[in-house]
Amino acid sequence: MRIAIFLFVIIPVFCQAQVFPGKKSFSVSMPDTVVAEDTTVYSPGAVEKEASFPGGTPELMAYMRKTVKYPAVDGDSMASAHPMVAFIIEKDGSVSHVRPAKKELPPDPFVRELMRVVSQMPKWEPAQIAGKNVRIEFVLPMFICFKD
Repeated sequence: MRIAIFLFVIIPVFCQAQVFPGKKSFSVSMPDTVVAEDTTVYSPGAVEKEASFPGGTPELMAYMRKTVKYPAVDGDSMASAHPMVAFIIEKDGSVSHVRPAKKELPPDPFVRELMRVVSQMPKWEPAQIAGKNVRIEFVLPMFICFKD
């Protein structure tokens, strides 16, 4: 009885099942091929068309200037005023897996702010190989100049 319930619950989920009324048997049709989604993350330079921010680099710079809120820091934090974050630009252009590019624990205030801003970015134009959108890792550095 448990096996029958398992089959009637699982089989319709994974394939097309046809149950014939009045008969104690059923037929199952399976697709000929199952194509797994490509989850490869490419590095810059390994793609034919690089991912790009809508409007290009000038618009990315404008977005950063408008969105970044500089954290209040003391003199000791000024040494880490070159934050970098790494992230993945997905096949649909969305940004995911935002993380510090350098392995520092905990991330300094500048890195945390840059992670916040990158997480809220609009969709990018995705990278492509052979005309198909692919995932790509991107590292975004930020240069901060302090003035007295």
